[in-house]
Parts: sequence; C-alpha cells; structure tokens
Amino acid sequence: MTLKLSICIPTYNRSQELDVCLESLKQSIGDKYRDQIELVISNNASTDDTERIAKKHLSTIKHGFYIQNPENVGADKNIYLVAERASGEFIWIIGDDDKVTIDAIDSVFDAINSGYEMIVLNYSVWNRDLSRVLNNSGVGINNNISFTDPNNVLETLNIEPGLISIVIIKREAFFLTPKKIYFSRINSGFAHLYAFYAGIYLNKSRVLYHCCPIVLNRANNTGQYDLVRYFTQGIEEVFSSLLAIGYSNSAVDRARRSYFRSYWLRNIVFVKVRKDYDAIRCIKFLYKYYRNDWLFWIILIPLWIIPPWIIMRLRNLIRLARIVPSKTL
Repeated sequence: MTLKLSICIPTYNRSQELDVCLESLKQSIGDKYRDQIELVISNNASTDDTERIAKKHLSTIKHGFYIQNPENVGADKNIYLVAERASGEFIWIIGDDDKVTIDAIDSVFDAINSGYEMIVLNYSVWNRDLSRVLNNSGVGINNNISFTDPNNVLETLNIEPGLISIVIIKREAFFLTPKKIYFSRINSGFAHLYAFYAGIYLNKSRVLYHCCPIVLNRANNTGQYDLVRYFTQGIEEVFSSLLAIGYSNSAVDRARRSYFRSYWLRNIVFVKVRKDYDAIRCIKFLYKYYRNDWLFWIILIPLWIIPPWIIMRLRNLIRLARIVPSKTL
C-alpha cells in the first residue's frame, strides 16, 4: 500500500518543543490515518535528548523513520534531506517547535482527496510556551481560496509558504527542483520556498489555501540566522528565480511590492533598534531592491531617520495603552 502522506520533521536541540509537536500529531493522526501516514524525523546532530524523545514517539507510530545526522548540516539542508527520505505521495514538512490542532489531519486529507496538489494552511501565532495566542490568523485571509494559476498563488500568498509548517505538497512537485539547484539556493534561507513555487508552476498544480488556522506557531522562537540577508537578498533571489522559470512579470512585481509593504514597512523599526542586526547593511539592501516604491521614501526613510529612543518611547507608550484598561462610564 502506497503511503498517502509523509510528515517530515527536521529538528535540532528542541527536545521539549519536539515532544509537544509529536504528541499533537499523534492525536490528530489517531487510528483513522495510521495506515496512510509515515512520520520521518531528521535529528541534525542535537546535543540534548532529542533522540530519546523522537524514538519514544516513533515507537508508537506504525510507519516511522528516524535519521541521525552525524554532524549539523544546517537547517535548510536538513529540510531537504528529511523530505528526500520520505516515501509518501505528499510531504508535509513541519517545524519541530510547532503544533497542530486535533482536526489538522482530517483537513489535510479532505484537501488531498479533493484533488489539490499543494495545500497552504492558515496558522495562529502564540507566545513561546503556547499559553497565549497573539494572532488568530497569521496569513490574514479568512476564506478558502482555490487556485489553478500559480501566478495567482504568488500574488495572493506571497512569501507565506516560506513558513514550512503550513505547506503540504505533492512529493514529485517538490523534487522538480533538482538537488543541485536546491542546494545552490540554501544560503538564501528560502530554498524550500523556491521549490514550492517552482513545483506548482512546473507541475501545473491545483492549490488550496485553507483558511482555518490548524497550525500553532511559536513567535520569536527562531534559531540564529541572518535576518537582513534572508529577508532582503534571499527573498529577492526567489522572486528573480521565479521570473526565470516563467512566472509573469506582473505577478512577481505585485508580490515584490506587497512583500515590501507588508513586511519591511512594519519591521524596519525592529531592525533599527536591535543592536545585533547590521542596520546600515539592511537599508542598503532595501534601497537596492525597493527604491522605486514611493513608500520607501515617504514612510521607510522617515522611520529610519527618527532617533531610536523616540521609537522605543512610542512603543512603550503603545504597550502601556494596551495593558491599562479603559474606564467604563
């Protein structure tokens, strides 16, 4: 019997979070899907008790597979390697610190059985210990959307599929990107995003955006990475590469403009006040790619010029206003 879905988890030194992730998956799989799903875990040379946690859960799964990397190969390469070892018709790569709802597998199989070849899920954003929800709709689109044109997917969902936990894709579509090409894009931080979009374009896939937030994502729990490099040059490399394989100029231009306005106009202040980020390098990258957008000059540059202490004071005042309850009449 061919397995329908491979759930692939690349992991490194997050044994406690992995434990929560795997428990939520097991509850969602239940007995109903145990014969149709395999669970593949790739341990990227962790130094905590990740191996024990992984094997504890895999021992209760009918189709489970454990990979132990002898050395840390990096997060992006580990994503590819865990997907490469999967044997299911579809792959779902899930971050080791995320969690799924009890009805997650039901929703995914409903979409697969309806003929979709990639499913993009909405997600909720939580604090680090999953005790408080911060955003009930991470994507921000609250209706299901069916796509037949990959250009429309790019225009609508932009870089959202870069959050690996929210994408289920047909395995053959993901691997339409040759290994050599995928590995050449690893330094961008978004090789998987390129593979998703290349896959649905080359495979002429039907795509579903599922608006119900069935993935719980922990905020501010990312590893160490070059934010400026990934979210400026890395994203631009993805956009340029999609043009090269046939995506339309208008779709890429709209996606590029939307990305700049939704991500960087909101986060430039964060980068500026963080001492561990190279803010000057950031503004140089943004100038290179987005200087033709008029909002670059009338919003981003003024935010850049404002002294950091003013920004911090305004942020603290906003936080205080949210905490202090208003008086009732």
